[in-house]
Amino acid sequence: MSQFNCPHCNKKGITLWAKMWLGSGVLKTCTCCDKKESVSNKATFAIIPMLFSVLMAQKSDMVLVKSIFFMSGLLVSIVIHIKMTSLVMK
Repeated sequence: MSQFNCPHCNKKGITLWAKMWLGSGVLKTCTCCDKKESVSNKATFAIIPMLFSVLMAQKSDMVLVKSIFFMSGLLVSIVIHIKMTSLVMK
């Protein structure tokens, strides 16, 4: 169940799960054309909401508040990584 178009062949050759684990130095092989692809270097910035939420959670003494900060930061970082980082040829 591939969802993202490969930058080489422009066919849906990478799954959501595979893109989740991609970083600027991590490669994935397209299931259609067997060429390598990755995400742009801008993917590094997707971690910022997560880091911010961890910093904010440290200021609280309540476990529930810490959990809410952590989960919301994680969710925002995942959405940014999936929706806003493009696949690039490697």
